[in-house]
Amino acid sequence: MFNDQMNLLAIIDENYINPFRVMMKSISINNPNERFQVFLFHDAIDAEALNQLIDEAAAMGITLHPFSINIESAKTSKRLSKSLYYRLIAVHLLPREIKRIIYLDTDILVINSLRPLWELDLKGNTFAAASHKEVINVMSEVERIRIDAKHSNFNTGVLLIDLEKARLLVKPKAVINCMNKHQQGQLNPNQDVFSDLYAEQTLLLNDMYFNYDARCYTDYMLLSKGLCSMRWIMQNTIILHFCGKKKPWMDHYSKQFDALYKHYMRFADWIGG
Repeated sequence: MFNDQMNLLAIIDENYINPFRVMMKSISINNPNERFQVFLFHDAIDAEALNQLIDEAAAMGITLHPFSINIESAKTSKRLSKSLYYRLIAVHLLPREIKRIIYLDTDILVINSLRPLWELDLKGNTFAAASHKEVINVMSEVERIRIDAKHSNFNTGVLLIDLEKARLLVKPKAVINCMNKHQQGQLNPNQDVFSDLYAEQTLLLNDMYFNYDARCYTDYMLLSKGLCSMRWIMQNTIILHFCGKKKPWMDHYSKQFDALYKHYMRFADWIGG
């Protein structure tokens, strides 16, 4: 159905170079017979660092295409990131021959094959994304009700995108206006922007497979009545997402999947060295 080569999109600045390397290494290790091209939108990363990333990606069998981008017209804050704008308007900047792409935040590990996501039937939708509404705390649900949302907020850290449909649907000016509207007041403004604009064109993914919130191991166990054990995760979950402010590459991080992340950091360091 689709080209054998999978297309991925990532967006980073200089602070996320190492997490991006770790993510790429996890993709390479767990998709050994696949071909990938990664479109890397970056904010002011110097040529030497980019060339090193290109070489490291090539050593993993990944073709890396860097694009420098700087959007000054989008208002941002500590809670409303410029990267959300990047990942949406990227649909107009990617090569026209690219028909489908997977966007991935860099605070993730890919621990199984990405092909089930890549080949997913979008059922006529423009996007596919997961929601963490069942495992996030009660206040987030209260916030969703308070802003009178018609749909559960989607986590935009993993998106499957039909680019042909998205090029018609995504209007940069509408994205900016919606971002400005959500500048203050909500707990998850990035999710609110996407959900406000595109919820009706988004297929809901099962987060236990496609966007597992690594903070919520106990919650997933309870919700799945014990199914979602560590063994099940390692065999079935495709994407582990380290949501939240605390990240596994930071000092003093000690949570359920800390050792696993450090394991992939070690592999990435071998490539970099």
